[in-house]
Amino acid sequence: MIRLIDLYPGAPNDIIECNISAYSLDDLPAYEALSYTWGKGASRLIVCNGQSISAQENLEAALRRLQYSSSARLLWIDAVCINQKNTSERNSQVQQMRIIYQMAQNGVIWQGESSKTSSMGFSLLRDIILAAKAETGFSVQDPTKPGELSQNGLPDRSSPKWRALSAIFWREWFTRVWIIQEVLVSQSAVVVCGVDSCSWSDMARAARYISDHSLEAVTDVDPKLVLKLANFCSRSNSKPHLLHLLSEARSSYATDDKDKVYAVLGLASDVDTLSLCSDYSKDVSELHITMVRSWIQRDRNFDILSAVEDHRYRIRPGLPHWAPD
Repeated sequence: MIRLIDLYPGAPNDIIECNISAYSLDDLPAYEALSYTWGKGASRLIVCNGQSISAQENLEAALRRLQYSSSARLLWIDAVCINQKNTSERNSQVQQMRIIYQMAQNGVIWQGESSKTSSMGFSLLRDIILAAKAETGFSVQDPTKPGELSQNGLPDRSSPKWRALSAIFWREWFTRVWIIQEVLVSQSAVVVCGVDSCSWSDMARAARYISDHSLEAVTDVDPKLVLKLANFCSRSNSKPHLLHLLSEARSSYATDDKDKVYAVLGLASDVDTLSLCSDYSKDVSELHITMVRSWIQRDRNFDILSAVEDHRYRIRPGLPHWAPD
């Protein structure tokens, strides 16, 4: 059983109104799943089932942008559809996150409101996609020299468009650990940034084009975070083990530190053999200790200890020296 919200239509300055209903996983209507960052801004009021509730500033902005003018929009949004104060419900729903995003008709990636330069960055992204579509097999992965940019329909290396695109590639959304699963299992996904949007596949393709042609060496653009996520997605059929996923996602962030583990459990091929499941009643150090013990007992070796970091980089108080941080 999951909950979905009907986001009612409204004018730009109206209070956001929605209705929440429960559905069986066997009888789900067509819906979209929102991927976003909670953010640290002040809470805003929205009306849900006739009652005022608080929503994070970034979520309220997303709802305002996603709201249709004349019809309702059916969405799954974690902060609204899961009672975050109910630990048992949170445990149950988080274990279904893979299914929720997998069964959604579309994933909606909300990167936040427009900036002064974001539309400029999206304009360049579209130019890069055109250049990628036009290249032949002989030109793929050839480094591009500064003088060759205009030949490919791209701006001069000193153009502010490159820095504007890089700012999009480094938005906070790309740093979050949950996005790995949310994008990887989605049937399709669209990136929304204020008034601009593009498909996730186009954004990933633009980042690969930049990397393949070494454009980061001659312009002010850095596609590293986009490429990291795109590479996760390209290996989606390889069924990685949990240790590999944890290592790859180590530099990603989470509001709740336990999500550094829980966010990738649904992607691991060996999680059932480790007797691990989401349990938010556990202390984060207890989670890490339990995980390491499960590994050692299952594999009858100490390979997991290779993930233990240098003591100078440990940040978890109370964690034994033999448990990875």
